[in-house]
Amino acid sequence: REEISAWMEGQLLKSLFYSEDWVYIVVDLIANKISSQPLLVMKQEARDGQLFVEPDSEHPLNELLEQPNDWQDYASFMYNWVVEDTLMGNGILWHAPSSGQLLVLPTENLTIDFDAKGNAKDYLLATYKDDMIGARDLADMQRFKVDNVIHTRRPNPNSLLWGLSPFIPGRKSILFNRYSSDYLNAFYLKQATPGLALSLDRMVNEDVALRQLKSFEQAYQGRKNARRTLVLPKGVSATPLTHTLADQKLLDHIDKNRETILGLLKVPKHELGLQSAGSLGSEEHRLALRNFWESTLKPTMDRIAGMLTKHFQMELGEDRFFQFDLSDVEALKDDMQAKAGIAKSMLDGGMSVNEVRARVW
Repeated sequence: REEISAWMEGQLLKSLFYSEDWVYIVVDLIANKISSQPLLVMKQEARDGQLFVEPDSEHPLNELLEQPNDWQDYASFMYNWVVEDTLMGNGILWHAPSSGQLLVLPTENLTIDFDAKGNAKDYLLATYKDDMIGARDLADMQRFKVDNVIHTRRPNPNSLLWGLSPFIPGRKSILFNRYSSDYLNAFYLKQATPGLALSLDRMVNEDVALRQLKSFEQAYQGRKNARRTLVLPKGVSATPLTHTLADQKLLDHIDKNRETILGLLKVPKHELGLQSAGSLGSEEHRLALRNFWESTLKPTMDRIAGMLTKHFQMELGEDRFFQFDLSDVEALKDDMQAKAGIAKSMLDGGMSVNEVRARVW
């Protein structure tokens, strides 16, 4: 049931990326960060009693990652994969057995087929005659063998086979963000809050009142008529009504809601320039970016590298595995000045150079 229900919500989840600004901003940020870092085949060797890990630049699988298919380079391919994993909670690749190419499958159209014993057998991809919204007729179900599929999953306590998108538990905040944006647009475009209450000093029937109300809405409602001179018929008086955005504190609620959306993926405000303190280059800014890499980006990278290693284990060979190269990420580099200060204090405290080197460097 969990697999089926997650698949049924897939179309809605994917639509968030195209329709909700803050969903796109945070997912695009994570995908751009990860796709800018190279994924390499690494080798682990023992020399002089120590383990050394270094890139295996001669391994043929490096070429597959550089050009995973005929339509995408590495950066575009990895961007799509990370978007699926982050947004949908599942990133699903097909390793084509004939050509050896890697293709990212659309998670929203996928489900899993099981055999009589309850084991996952195939991934089913629904294909449609027409991709236009409202004109999608199911044409066929394509099958992909489990052995040819690489599937990354965000942890889901209720399912071992289908990951949990962070935007499912966060859907209330996303809906609030959508409805509040719609309300603000209506406020400025359609004058959502009433500006005047009209009073009539004589008895009128419902038809007359509704006709008069409609004429007033057409003549005086909306942004272009905001400063138009109001002309009232005889016997009608107008009383101003106040219903401002400041009184509702709507903008405060929107800001807090934005923090919830950022918190779903642990994106710090410093990455988006929204922080109230901690200027560029400050210690607070540096720690916030480092925590972003440690808590959000590196776990996603580890899932991707781990599933690729598992799938290509036979082709990789012994002591070979996939790993992202993070050597050029400034946020993860050590603060050399701080380490030098610690080393100096340890030396002054009586420790030897070798002890300081082992503990600090």
